[in-house]
Amino acid sequence: MTELLKTYPYLFSNFIILFFIYIAARKLLSSYYIRMVLFSGIICTPCSIFIGYFENEYWNPVRLLEFTPGLEDVLISFNVGALVWLANLLFIKRRILYKDIEAFPHRRLGRIALYSTSSFLIGYYAGLSAMSSLILSNTVISILICIKKKQFLPLLFRLFWRFPLLYYMLVRCIYLIWPNAILQWNLNCFWGKPLLGVPAGEIVWSVVFAIYWTLFTGYSFNIEMKKLAGRGTSIAPPSNKPS
Repeated sequence: MTELLKTYPYLFSNFIILFFIYIAARKLLSSYYIRMVLFSGIICTPCSIFIGYFENEYWNPVRLLEFTPGLEDVLISFNVGALVWLANLLFIKRRILYKDIEAFPHRRLGRIALYSTSSFLIGYYAGLSAMSSLILSNTVISILICIKKKQFLPLLFRLFWRFPLLYYMLVRCIYLIWPNAILQWNLNCFWGKPLLGVPAGEIVWSVVFAIYWTLFTGYSFNIEMKKLAGRGTSIAPPSNKPS
């Protein structure tokens, strides 16, 4: 078992993150907000099919079944999507409402996903590295959503730093458990060079992704942020679910 843990840090570190999400959500969020975290993770899961573009160029993790996308890729895609809204919802002194999560807005989701995928692939096949293309794609889509939906800007300014901080802390904890885990990255490439103890690409991507995914889900599920009437946090659900 010890040898298995040493050999597959990508797999077991994702199980640790998943367990952290479960415990934090159960202990600190109401069922109303747990649903948002869950949906955020689920709709991010299909991103796992693009992780193969990062192989060798940016990193080369050891997978249990040695193919992409593997179970590890599905887990990390779910985890980062869920972590964005877990971080956004913890201890925020605002009430966040989502209007369309029950109806599951296929058109809005599909449209943004298509634009995001297309822009990533265009950048990649135009000669950019996978990480550069991803960061550029997420940035462009975020700007377009901000132009169309300016009401998300206050939400964004209050929340964008939360996921990068949480993600950084989790990655550093993983490196404490698996000191050689950082060697899965290509430390000689531009985005693989260490910054504050982790690959630079992970830090820059986490900031950009926090903005992009908050806007992606915010626009898709028609999310609103309202001030609380009194002091306290927003971890309790509103008295009435939004229609």
